[in-house]
Amino acid sequence: MAKISDYGIPTTARIMNIKPCPAPRMTKSDKWKTDPNHHDPRKRQRERVARYFAFKNEFNAICLRDKIILNDVLNICFILPMPESWSKKKKEQYNFTPHKSRPDRDNLLKAVQDASGLEDGHFWDGRTTKLWGYESVIIIY
Repeated sequence: MAKISDYGIPTTARIMNIKPCPAPRMTKSDKWKTDPNHHDPRKRQRERVARYFAFKNEFNAICLRDKIILNDVLNICFILPMPESWSKKKKEQYNFTPHKSRPDRDNLLKAVQDASGLEDGHFWDGRTTKLWGYESVIIIY
């Protein structure tokens, strides 16, 4: 069975217990639709947009609490949860193996970069890894 260290992630990495959320493709209406519970369905914020903004707020809160500062070289590993419907045997088989399905790696990275509040051009290098795991985690190293 693979281990997290098999992917070049050092033991000094910062682990954030937060479910990774991909950045959605925004529409013009996402700027003015701010209430996901609006009584008029045509004025409700889309669910994926609401999840994205909640992720950004939680990510920033964790960074402030744990004093995490993102460098201009961003190495990050997304551990995505295995479906509950998988058997115990299948989960053991896939634990810490490459996650090759949606959400896309670049959309997960974009969400973290947007949440950082820094200009996109600030990040000039880095490695992004996406793995299966028992729990949702973001590891920054």
